[in-house]
Amino acid sequence: GVDPAPRPVTVVGTVTPFRIASPADGAEVTVDTDQTVVIQIRESGVPAAGRSVVVTTTRGTVNGSTVSATVVTNANGEASALVRSSSAGQATVTATAFPGGVPNSVSSRINYVSRTPAKIALSLEPSSIGANAAGSTSSGSGLVATERDGADNPVKGALGTVSAQDP
Repeated sequence: GVDPAPRPVTVVGTVTPFRIASPADGAEVTVDTDQTVVIQIRESGVPAAGRSVVVTTTRGTVNGSTVSATVVTNANGEASALVRSSSAGQATVTATAFPGGVPNSVSSRINYVSRTPAKIALSLEPSSIGANAAGSTSSGSGLVATERDGADNPVKGALGTVSAQDP
């Protein structure tokens, strides 16, 4: 049968908490802006200095030139890298360390957004309307405006004013 009595358990080995400390998962970052990514490694509760960490991104660059870079933890067990993207959208930043030679990865998402409108596109929905239905005196279509920045990224939270005049 099953013995329900509690028993002590001894864990042998080291515990290696490994995390992306900042930015928070899902953080919004303005396009074409450097964002510092901070990685923390602890071994047996103590900061792990001198550990190599490979940082990669699915959008943009790491440390200004490529989609991946190797950084090294300092005396506080922290390493940092700069990520940046010129295009809006979600990126996954992954940090991979190799404790005991075994790869261990953590990931965080960054949402790159544009906030500087440069142009606006207008469209009608529906794009065409037929004659008025029997018994009706009007038909309608909605005007949809999409604001974009100079690199054609959609602008988040943009407010605009549209006016029309009937000749």
